[in-house]
Amino acid sequence: MIYGTGQEILKNQSEDETKKLVEMQSKKEELKLEIDKLISNIENMQNLGYEHNQKQEKLNSEINLANQRKENNKEAKLQELTGKLSEKEIEIEQKKAKIQENVDKKHEENSNISLGKANCENLEKREKILKNELSNIISELDGTRLTKSEVENNYINAENKKNEIAKKLENIIETKEKSTEKIKNYEENKNKLETELRFKESRLRFLIETEKEKEGYNKTIKSLLIDCEKNKELANGMHGVLANLINVDKEYEIAIEMCLGASLQNIVTETEDDAKRLVDHLRKNNLGRASFLPISSVRGKKVDRLIKNNLSGVIGIASDLIKTDKKYEQIILNLLGKTVIVDNMDTGIILARQNSYSFRIVTLKGDIINASGAITGGSVQTKTVNILGRTREIEELEEETKKLKNRIDEILREKEEYINSI
Repeated sequence: MIYGTGQEILKNQSEDETKKLVEMQSKKEELKLEIDKLISNIENMQNLGYEHNQKQEKLNSEINLANQRKENNKEAKLQELTGKLSEKEIEIEQKKAKIQENVDKKHEENSNISLGKANCENLEKREKILKNELSNIISELDGTRLTKSEVENNYINAENKKNEIAKKLENIIETKEKSTEKIKNYEENKNKLETELRFKESRLRFLIETEKEKEGYNKTIKSLLIDCEKNKELANGMHGVLANLINVDKEYEIAIEMCLGASLQNIVTETEDDAKRLVDHLRKNNLGRASFLPISSVRGKKVDRLIKNNLSGVIGIASDLIKTDKKYEQIILNLLGKTVIVDNMDTGIILARQNSYSFRIVTLKGDIINASGAITGGSVQTKTVNILGRTREIEELEEETKKLKNRIDEILREKEEYINSI
């Protein structure tokens, strides 16, 4: 706004100076016309005076000539003149009158000449005055031109400065827009990560709570686990539920869960005596029945011969896909050593035929081809609480939420550093 006002003031000043210059130029032209007119009048008066002088000289010449003639013819014409005295006297009187008239005209012409000379002198004086005024006007015009030049220079400088500042302002606005957009991106990324973090933290709290409350376990197992938490002596020798002692990649969870079925909730104990003590507790408190897997007694075997004949889609023996402590190896072999995981039912049927149905086969979708030839399959219900993958999911969520928090902190730090830099 300031630069706009300055530009308008300079523009108005320039227009005023230009207008004044035009007026002075017009006045100069008028004075020049007036001077030309006066000079023309002076020349006319001079010509008029010259004409009067000519007439006077002619008249004087005629008088002299007449006088000369009069003297020359005086004697010759004395008689004639005497005879004609009356007539001549009249004529003389007329001539005198004419002469007097000519003298009067001469005086009048002399008066006119004097007046013309006076007018010429006045005109000369007026001309000098006008020339002085013209000189002053020219000087003033020169000064005005200088002032106008200065105004134009100031205006040009102001325009240049305005353009320079406008360009800087444009760059600042562009930088601001880019900065605002980048800060907005920081905010959007942060909000997106915070939303994801809230979702994962909510899921993590839910899983931790369900694990704490033993959700997903049958009533007997849940009661036994709660009692073992309360009674450390009762829990002596108990390692936990099988589902919490193994880790399975997410892509194999459905297949392993279908393989193990109810065995996922089997209780792993150190010895048979530990298992017997827990069975007695269930019977004594009428809590129902449960299956136990003593490490000391359970043994298993793996498929020793697997005929694939270049058949693609055979993933591997189920026990090899389980991650667990080495001390549970025999238990895993017992439950999954005779089971092979394949990609789909077609592959499973071909593999079963090639190996004469000598082991159990499970697809990634949970369909089962038993060694007896029986087939179990269909849709698998999605569970909110999956005890097999719960431990894995809790660990993954803890790691993911930690990374998300670190990333959010990193974005906030980057945003702060960026704001300080601009």
